[in-house]
Amino acid sequence: MAQKKTNEVTREQLALMFVIGPLFWLVMVVSLGTPIPSARENRGRTAAFLEQLCPDRVLTPAEGSTEPVASLFHLIRTAEPEVARPAIEFAAEHKFGHAAPYVIQRLGSSDAALEATAQGFLRTIAGAEHGPDADGWRAWWRNPPRDLLGVVVGEQTLAFGFPMIMVLFGVFLLVSGGRWHIPNVSFAGGLLLVLVWFNLFGLGMTRLMAKHSSCTFSSSRINYYSSHGTVLGLEDARLAGEWMVFVLIAAFAIGQFLLAWAIAMMYAFWSKKA
Repeated sequence: MAQKKTNEVTREQLALMFVIGPLFWLVMVVSLGTPIPSARENRGRTAAFLEQLCPDRVLTPAEGSTEPVASLFHLIRTAEPEVARPAIEFAAEHKFGHAAPYVIQRLGSSDAALEATAQGFLRTIAGAEHGPDADGWRAWWRNPPRDLLGVVVGEQTLAFGFPMIMVLFGVFLLVSGGRWHIPNVSFAGGLLLVLVWFNLFGLGMTRLMAKHSSCTFSSSRINYYSSHGTVLGLEDARLAGEWMVFVLIAAFAIGQFLLAWAIAMMYAFWSKKA
């Protein structure tokens, strides 16, 4: 009879894994999304545009096909108004959303036409108005809102808030299951904590690191970050380059043992109380 009870518990735990696991990953994928358009499919048109806009400047790519987009971002950030304006218009037309922080830098310009062009770009990418000055648009860029089934949540709020809520809920289930001697509830809490750990690894991969590249546009050396063919921004767009993956892997490997140890200690504590 005892053996049958053990088998029944095992089947219940497997059922929890098959229910909680896919549901968690689905929510995780949604939480890591972004409302900012990448325009990856339009990157091939950028080189021809640059040749037309700046025929006297030579683009020397280092690798791949992301260099023209990085050069476009560079022009938006640094070029004189008569060059920056058409560059911003091109970026707006082709939805290069990651150019937003460099467009925001051009707000408050003494050139009224350039500022109007920058405002037009930002309204196109954001789909809303966030004020006439740079401060309002910087606040939007730090946490661009997403509409999820009618609920508006900031991109960063969702990406970081979801794992925090799941950690608290997992600890609650783990402690409650141990306190009231309900093994499946404790198991569900431990499973959530393990899944959150995987989520944090993915969060670090997507939010902190990207491929670091460089190119030469005329006399300017441009450093930038990209991911899967999308230029995420210039040298200030990410905290770390490809080396960050080794740091994340090391933290992930060490952390999973610490997590397993904490869960085991929790089980041992409640077992003694029982």
